[in-house]
Amino acid sequence: MVKKILLNSRQKETLKTIVGKLEFHIDFSTNYVDSNNITQFISKLKELNDLLKIQYKADLIKYKELQIKEFIQQRYYINSNVYEGLMDEITIDEINYHISLLPMGKASGPSSISYEMIKNASDEMKHYIKDMLNECLRLKKIPQEWKLADLYPIPKPKPWGCKLVNTRPIVLLETIRKLMVSILNRRCSKIFKENEILKGNQFAGLEGNSTFEPIRIIKEIIQDAIKDKKELWILALELMIELTFIC
Repeated sequence: MVKKILLNSRQKETLKTIVGKLEFHIDFSTNYVDSNNITQFISKLKELNDLLKIQYKADLIKYKELQIKEFIQQRYYINSNVYEGLMDEITIDEINYHISLLPMGKASGPSSISYEMIKNASDEMKHYIKDMLNECLRLKKIPQEWKLADLYPIPKPKPWGCKLVNTRPIVLLETIRKLMVSILNRRCSKIFKENEILKGNQFAGLEGNSTFEPIRIIKEIIQDAIKDKKELWILALELMIELTFIC
């Protein structure tokens, strides 16, 4: 059965270019049909099919790259001055607010200082914590101990077999360090939101927003592609905040 395929102008030009590079002249008159030229014909068809696949993927990737490049370049208008408040001195109000958000019953890091200890600390101790974090910002350094962590490989619900791939590693960092990161993350989130740096669907990491909405959108797109049997490309981008100024 021969399936009719409708090509747009770009696809037609691509097809002409590929076929023009491929010698595809086989005589199928009644006098010349035999097993050899049929085999040769099938071989040429396979070669043509492979070339079409390669060319199509290359064109599609190039098109996607242009789209992504154009989208990223639109971010050049952002004024770098909006980040000036990121490194401002940490206030005692910020310390108290973020300490109030610390979860209970969580494991501590290498120093064994738990969240409960920080939450129940005296006002004097909280001021010591504030001064310490501000010193880190001023010097653009962190204590060497903050670069250490406890690693616990938690077994997955499957036979262990003495293989690390059958574990889920849990990394426990210093709680004071995590408190500082929490403060800086909230400042970044506020800057992103007030200055509309993250737009459109780039909102899940902002304060007051949930990851549920983008997950729902992606789920519906995938379901639509499956239902209509459409090709679907998904770009996964992991955005991590690197605190390089204190390394």
